[in-house]
Amino acid sequence: MLDVIWTPEQIESFAESPTFLVDRYREMLVIGDRALGESLRLFGAGETYPAVFHCAAGKDRTGILAALVLGLLGVPDEEIAEDYALSRDGMVRMIEWVKENVPEARERLSAAPTALMSAEPDTILALLDHIRAEQGSLEGYVLTLGVEADHIAGMQAALLV
Repeated sequence: MLDVIWTPEQIESFAESPTFLVDRYREMLVIGDRALGESLRLFGAGETYPAVFHCAAGKDRTGILAALVLGLLGVPDEEIAEDYALSRDGMVRMIEWVKENVPEARERLSAAPTALMSAEPDTILALLDHIRAEQGSLEGYVLTLGVEADHIAGMQAALLV
């Protein structure tokens, strides 16, 4: 979805924005459209399961894909946001581990905007609202990614038991 992370200069320029993370997620919808489409098409194939997906921190790219999958399965937005927010504790533990075990990253992590390390429910809710405002629905959005109704139905058949 995103093969190059933001430079420290870019992060610094974004950091003051109250919509910092939502804006980055909106960028990922564009930059990562091919990866999102491929992932969702794979999830629509019955032979894909069991499936695991992740990213470096397990919050941003993973959070976007998980929100789309959960939304396509009919999970209410509030529950999607609760699921996303579970990453907060994991981020705290990961940051502490990195600070202890990767000394060269300590300063960079300390200087990172708080928003970059957070997983607030409002962030993913704002992204879902953005997708619906732009495309009418989550289904409408994923159809623009080359995901077909059969893929969505396949995912639902595999995951909704």
